[in-house]
Amino acid sequence: TTATTTPPRCKDGTRIIHLVPARFDLSIATAQVYALAAALYLDRLLSRSTTEKVSLICDVRGGRGWANPTPWSLLPFIQATSSLLGRHFPERLKRMVLYPMPSSAVWVWQAAKKLLDADTASKVVVVGDGLSSNNDDMHEELEKFITKKDYLLLEERRRSFFIPKNS
Repeated sequence: TTATTTPPRCKDGTRIIHLVPARFDLSIATAQVYALAAALYLDRLLSRSTTEKVSLICDVRGGRGWANPTPWSLLPFIQATSSLLGRHFPERLKRMVLYPMPSSAVWVWQAAKKLLDADTASKVVVVGDGLSSNNDDMHEELEKFITKKDYLLLEERRRSFFIPKNS
């Protein structure tokens, strides 16, 4: 991508914050520290003179060379992030899309949802793992929120963080 590339946005115009929690190495920092880093990033990104909303697009796939923590170990991150966003960025979250959520991990979401307030939980969209092995394919549920072009940009960025096989 180039410096002139337009940042990806959801179809409704909200700015996309792309989270890739498989990169979180919980042996280096706690889930709460990652949540604080996310809050600091939002504080620097969003003008306090506007009420701009954001969409968190959370790609839950693992990656080569990443820490790939278990979904259960990320519950403290979800809880801390929800608490920080609710307290310091009230009503800034338009939606959070978790994708591609493996059917075996949906129970983790059911547990995490109970840790969130009802308003925040209602903003979370879980997109199943109906993706093919070709990562350029998009789940039709995800297409409700972002364009194919912006999905491919997010995918290109995600892949750029992979550690080469020879390393």
